[in-house]
Parts: sequence; C-alpha cells; structure tokens
Amino acid sequence: MKKIIDKVCFLITVFMAMFFLSGCANLDSQLTIDKQGNATLREKTLVSQELLNFADVNLNKRVAQINSSPDYTAERVQENSLVGIVITRKFQNIENNDISFEEFNLDDSVSTNLDSEKFVDVSKSFFITKYSINFNIDLGEDVDYVKTKFSIVIPVDAKDTNATNVNAKQHEYTWDITQPKQNISLTYEILNMTNILLCLIPVCTIFVIVFILLLFRLNRCKSLTKSCPLCGESINADAKKCIYCGELLDRGDNIH
Repeated sequence: MKKIIDKVCFLITVFMAMFFLSGCANLDSQLTIDKQGNATLREKTLVSQELLNFADVNLNKRVAQINSSPDYTAERVQENSLVGIVITRKFQNIENNDISFEEFNLDDSVSTNLDSEKFVDVSKSFFITKYSINFNIDLGEDVDYVKTKFSIVIPVDAKDTNATNVNAKQHEYTWDITQPKQNISLTYEILNMTNILLCLIPVCTIFVIVFILLLFRLNRCKSLTKSCPLCGESINADAKKCIYCGELLDRGDNIH
C-alpha cells in the first residue's frame, strides 16, 4: 500500500508543478487481457527533465521502491527529451480479482459506469464469456497540460467499442484523451471451447454409432441378395426363379 501512496504522491506533485512550469507530461496506460482472463497493466509516466527537477523526484530511488514490492515491476525510461517510469502489474483471473481503479495513474479521475462497479465485468454463459469495460476519465482542465492515452489489447475483435484508434491485426483499441471528460467503452466475447467440446463429443459419438449401424445393415442386406445372371436385377439369395425376367436359378449362383 505504501508503494501505491508513493506513486500517487509523485503524480500529484507532477500535476501541481504543471501549473508553474511550461514543461509537458505524458501518461500512457495499457491493459492487456489474454484468453484465460489474466491481465497485465502497463503504465508509463513521462515528464520533461525541467519538470522532474522542479518536483525534486529521484527516479532511480522511485524505481527501487516500486521493485521492492512483489506485485509490481518498474524501470526507468527515456524518450527523446522526456524521462519517466514504466510500471507493470499482473492480475490473475480478473473474473475473481478485479483490476482496481486505484492502480491507475489517473485513479482520482476514473469512475466506472458498470452496475457491478468493477473495472472489468465478466459474465459467463455456457458457451460464451462476455467482458465489459465502461468508465469515464475526467481530467478537467488538466487535459490541456497532460498528453494522455489509454489502450486495451484483447485476444479477439471487440463486439462494441468507442475507441478513437483501432489496430485490428493486434486487437488493440486506443483512446487519445482530448476531452475534459471522456468515455472508455469496450465489450468482447470469448467462446468457452471446453463446454463446446463437451457438447460435441456425445453428438459425434452418436453420429459414429449410427454410421456403423447403417454400414452393418447395408452389408447384411447385400449378403441376403444376389444378381440375376440373365437380367442383372437384385433378387433374394434363396430365390430359384427371377421375379423380373422369369429365369430359373440354381443355388450355386454367385451372391453379391
């Protein structure tokens, strides 16, 4: 908990400093969810060196503090003239362990719109698991000072989303936060293959049994008939006379 408080304090200091300096700040959050319902949250905070000096923050110390927690990993990064921290946290089975808004850089600005009050709402039917995400990011006047981006990577195509940018090949949905209050909405569905296979196995088994019985019956029917040597019609194997052409038959005729 102390690590989270330190992280929030760092961000508050950055926001306060923006009112006094003309430096810039980037906040980039990415949530990745796999087919098993596990998630990885990656948060990147970048500020100008001038802003960092004003805030009197030691990034190396900050990274060491975060890495001391078993729940987080952190690294210092630099992009062009901006420096900052990338923080990563993994969540197992988000159906039972929801991702709290408190874990985000923008925790004070995020509010859910879901009835369950969760970040990711997971609802299951026998064949489909549905994932729903719907919340607001309310930056207010800070939207003019902070370049903010939020992205979600999922294992399939979204059923519904209001993302501003879509990378269909990677199933990545991105929102550039340009409004004081902006809505993030996305839903997608995963097929429950285990349950589908459980239904297909008995159906396939019945089909195979019926197919074998039909073959057996067909072969049995063929063994009880023979072809008339004169007209070629199929007649009873015990017949002594062809019912089609009247040819007299011997029992020694070949049976097909």
